[in-house]
Amino acid sequence: MAETPHDLVAKELWLTAPSCPQWWQNTCTFSASTAVMSIVGYIIGLGDRHLDNVLVDLHAGEVVHIDYNVCFEKGRQLRVPEKVPFRMTPNLETALGVTGVEGQFRLSCEHVLSILRRGSDTLLSLLEALIWDPLVSWGETATSGSPSGGDLAHALLSLRLREAAPHWDANAQVLDQALEAVDELMVECEQAQSGVHAAEQRLEEACAQQTLVEEALASEEHSLRTLPQRHRDRLMMHATCDAARTALNEKLQECCSWGRHQEAALAALRGSQIEHWSAVLLASDNAVPESPVAPLSHFLHSSGQGQLLQQSEQQEAELRANLTERRRALLTCTELLRSFSASAGPCVSSGAYVPQCLRQQRWQLWLQGLVQDFSLAKCQELITEFHHVYGVGADLNFVQASQQCLYDLQTTVADLSTRILNVLEHKQAEGADYLPEAQAALLALTEGSECGVLYDSLVAALCKGVGALLSLESAASKDPRPWARDEAPLPLEDMCSQAAVLLQLAELLPHVDNNSGVASVCQAVQAVNNVFFALLDLSLHFETIIVPESLQRVGDESVNEVAAALQALGASQVLEELLSQVHTQFQHPVMGDLRERFQVLLNNSQSSSNSGLNPGQMLLLGFNGLFAKLGRELATLYSTLQSTDLEWNNVDVVWGAKALCAVQVGDKGQLQGLEDALLVHSVCVMQQFFCCHLPSGSRDQMLASMRFFLADFYHGQVAGLSSLCIATALCSLIGPADRESPVALESLVPVSPHPAVVSVEASATRRSLLARLDRAQLALQGQMQRAQLELNGHQWLHQEVLPPTNTIPTGPSRLVLLAELRKSLQMLCCAENSVQESWEAQRTLLQAVEQRLRWAAGANPGLSHNQQRFEESHTLWEHHLQRESTLAHDIREACEGLLQLEAQRPGAPEAQAWDGALLALLNRCQESCLLLEGSHLSSAITLIEEQLLALIPEGAPQATTDWLRALLGKVDLGTSRKQLEEAKATKNSARDALRNKVAWLRAEVLGQHHKLMSEVRSLLKALARQEGSGKGPVQEYLSFYRNFSEQASQLVRDLLTASEVTEVLHQRLNALRSLTNMVYTGLTGLVREGQEVQNGNRDITGDQKVMQGTQQRRGWGEPSSYGLSVWKRVKAKLDGRDPDPGHSLSVTQQVDSVINEATRLENLALLYEGWTPWV
Repeated sequence: MAETPHDLVAKELWLTAPSCPQWWQNTCTFSASTAVMSIVGYIIGLGDRHLDNVLVDLHAGEVVHIDYNVCFEKGRQLRVPEKVPFRMTPNLETALGVTGVEGQFRLSCEHVLSILRRGSDTLLSLLEALIWDPLVSWGETATSGSPSGGDLAHALLSLRLREAAPHWDANAQVLDQALEAVDELMVECEQAQSGVHAAEQRLEEACAQQTLVEEALASEEHSLRTLPQRHRDRLMMHATCDAARTALNEKLQECCSWGRHQEAALAALRGSQIEHWSAVLLASDNAVPESPVAPLSHFLHSSGQGQLLQQSEQQEAELRANLTERRRALLTCTELLRSFSASAGPCVSSGAYVPQCLRQQRWQLWLQGLVQDFSLAKCQELITEFHHVYGVGADLNFVQASQQCLYDLQTTVADLSTRILNVLEHKQAEGADYLPEAQAALLALTEGSECGVLYDSLVAALCKGVGALLSLESAASKDPRPWARDEAPLPLEDMCSQAAVLLQLAELLPHVDNNSGVASVCQAVQAVNNVFFALLDLSLHFETIIVPESLQRVGDESVNEVAAALQALGASQVLEELLSQVHTQFQHPVMGDLRERFQVLLNNSQSSSNSGLNPGQMLLLGFNGLFAKLGRELATLYSTLQSTDLEWNNVDVVWGAKALCAVQVGDKGQLQGLEDALLVHSVCVMQQFFCCHLPSGSRDQMLASMRFFLADFYHGQVAGLSSLCIATALCSLIGPADRESPVALESLVPVSPHPAVVSVEASATRRSLLARLDRAQLALQGQMQRAQLELNGHQWLHQEVLPPTNTIPTGPSRLVLLAELRKSLQMLCCAENSVQESWEAQRTLLQAVEQRLRWAAGANPGLSHNQQRFEESHTLWEHHLQRESTLAHDIREACEGLLQLEAQRPGAPEAQAWDGALLALLNRCQESCLLLEGSHLSSAITLIEEQLLALIPEGAPQATTDWLRALLGKVDLGTSRKQLEEAKATKNSARDALRNKVAWLRAEVLGQHHKLMSEVRSLLKALARQEGSGKGPVQEYLSFYRNFSEQASQLVRDLLTASEVTEVLHQRLNALRSLTNMVYTGLTGLVREGQEVQNGNRDITGDQKVMQGTQQRRGWGEPSSYGLSVWKRVKAKLDGRDPDPGHSLSVTQQVDSVINEATRLENLALLYEGWTPWV
């Protein structure tokens, strides 16, 4: 507002006036008329005073307001409410003269307001009459017009459209055809414009070519004279680069082939493929089909083909001998592969063998990167990296790494040996197991009078032992760190030892007093002991059996299949969420599907037991067997708890055990949830083991995952249950009658320990310790065995770079074995060639026999059986040879891959030769890139020169003057000019045709269309008024038609004035064509809706019509609530009670108030957005 000049209206009044007196008269008239309309507008609540609704006669200074639609305070209900009583912007205020709103304007306002106050009764009477008139629209929800006006308008509209239907249909068809014709002409114009642009570009190119050749003719030193030589240099450079790229791609393909062979070799060495190959080869000796020609010997002799029979038999014997020789070579290769795998030991399965032979993988990555980015910078980067990896010192680094690995393995073996000796010394220090003697001594006392004392002492020892077990469980639940440390013993060991001692004591109770309570105690102790030892067996067998067997099968196909099947059961995140839900939601809907799919996986593995389990199936079944045993023992513990009286909350051990329990043992649904949790937990552990830890070959990660599982499973499903089970059984046996007073379990049997019971308890503790030492010794011996195998395999693989050892080798050295493998592979290749040649010769003979047999069978149908038998035997031979050829290919690929792996060792002659070849290739690529980048400077050819090269005949001589003149003659400038003129003529013709068509469209088609629409426009507007302020179908159609009409008019104007047809114009035409059909169908839709309304009115009965007439007549006597509020608002203004209804203002005060409201900046800022309040 500050940026807009305030004298726009005042300047217009000054410039329009012919003299100063006339200007003063116009200014006075402007002030008076503005004051009159301002006060009148304030009284009646007139709004929407934008510049189009305020008319000013600049020659007379009179102001006239139009468009009183926004009246009676309607402006306050707009989206941006109007707060000003009338329009008084800075421009209007400046136009009032030097006094502004003071002086004549204020006096005129006071005079007008005084007159309105004196005639307030007349004004209010007129306004009151309108309040009772139902035809007046007061607000947004009011109705207008008579009740029957809508039906009449619909009927007239329907009649008009039926009368003009042929004209409407014809106009719609003509309009559609015209728009289609305009579209075609626009396409022709675009094509003509493209032709002009192309002709202009050709002419520019021809002019540039002519200028360049003329300049070359005028100067001996012009660059165009070197164009043929530069062209030849560029061709040579491209040929060099293409040759380098071809060599690069060939080397990349060679590396990929090496990679496939090496993967096959590693898969054979790691998995069970070698045993499978050996079994197939041994079975192939007895699987050779019978001779195809043997049953035909009589037929061939009788038909005079004895020589053919003899040749076939000789060739078949040669083929069988070659097959035998090939099988012998294959068996030799498989035996050598088995020897290599056995000698290398766990180094191959654990992946320690692969990193030393990564040349192929690294080269493949390098070459792929160079193929994608064939540039000088990339070549230099790869050459630098090559020297860094395979340069001076690379062999020494390999030797040092091998020796360091040897020292680490020797240290591990020595450490394990020391730990095993410590365990053996500890076992020797503990002495022998004398538990049977202690038990016999106690049983001997039961025959005397000490049965009661022994019974009480045994029960007291059990109570004390349960307390100790609860202490161990509490410590294991509070501190999870011992579960996660591999070097620390599992807390499970201590609890198993304590449970074993309790079991030995409980087994003696029936010999002293065999009642039902004693049987329950024995059952509870046995169940607890079984659960603890099931957990311990899971940990021990996983470490000593599952992990070693799995590490030997890393990369086996069957193991990968099991991993994929477990992964298909669900993602790890989904299973973890399911595990958290089964504890709280019993009978989870997903559990049934998971249990069924997992059982199918197990059944598939078990169904293969008849034909032999593969390594993956054996690992899966063994793993699941450990979890199944744990589940059975846990179910037994749950059933024992359910059959025991658990309401001994006053006993310290009972409520302490219940505090540790994470489950409600009395709820059967909770027990079902625990079984589901065990299933989900076991699937998670097996999935994590097979899919995550096993491929990496990390033993520490595998053991850590099992320890985490044991800790989580114990805390979630076992903690507290064991102590609770035994303690409640003992309370049922000796518990007091009072279950309210707190009591300690040990105080229930206040007897001193019997020496015999103490001896048995000490012996049981010693036996548990010895069993614990045995388990530790077993685990350490397993680790020792694997570490020793790794050490032996490492020494065997790197014996030429490691210091000599005192151990005597048990098999051939690696170099000898590889030499034998290379020799056997050569024999295998020779045998394969011999088999192929023998079979080709045999096939030729068999085809001759088959032809003779077919001729004879045509004459003698009795030979059809011999013919069928011959064909079946021939097919069997082909299948047999195909199977053996596939087997030979797989074995040969594995052997070649192993030889390639060994040849890539640092320091090997083959590796050095390959390194030199790769470095030469990289240097060649670098030279090509240098040549390519240098050519951009020395042999660069411009676009114009490229065009001139197309005019040079093959084998062009040097760029002499004669050659340049001949080249200048080939630059046809006249033809280019002629083509440009023709293209421009075509463009002008197409543009004229388009303009003529558009002019005809505007004059004839659209003119007729507007004429037809003008006949129904008044009816549509009447129907729109009947719909009120709501968005009815007629108003929507009128809005749509207004948009269509504006688009059509604007498009016609643009097409007539546009110099070229653009894509935007084409899109606008297509948009207009999509709207054309709705213009006509929309009208018929409005008529159809009106007829439905009229049909509904005809269905009204006579009584209903009477009621409607009565209600309408009653409507004439009901005032409008909105109109009444307007009347009160006007009366308050005339009484001077605006804006404060409680205080009456004088005329001067009221005028001052409204002027202040009209000129306040906050109110001007809230004017309706179309007002432009700054003007």
